[in-house]
Amino acid sequence: PETKALGTVGWRRTAGEGIGKSPLATQLLDTHWTWASIKGLEFHAGGQLKTPWGEGAWGILPTSASKKEGGFCAAGCAFVDFSGALHNVRFNFSTTPHSFETIRVGDGESVTGKRVA
Repeated sequence: PETKALGTVGWRRTAGEGIGKSPLATQLLDTHWTWASIKGLEFHAGGQLKTPWGEGAWGILPTSASKKEGGFCAAGCAFVDFSGALHNVRFNFSTTPHSFETIRVGDGESVTGKRVA
């Protein structure tokens, strides 16, 4: 199928997937961010994610993900999954504060966020 929405059998991603030796995961661990200007997105050990909408999972996408969504993840992406939706997240650590942009898997909706701590 074209979508990787959580309703599609077999597409669920696992908390902590890919974080073992990832420099991106090291940068994200124990950080706090906004999601669409709403505070409360937190990256915890083992791929545990806290959001204002409940618990979720995060991890690092394989490099093969860069071929999807027009190269959105060519520089490397994390995934952030919560509230029944999957998001691919591209971080920008050259901005102050650090920022990110997302693509929601399935419909392509995008949100941005900024680091707060």
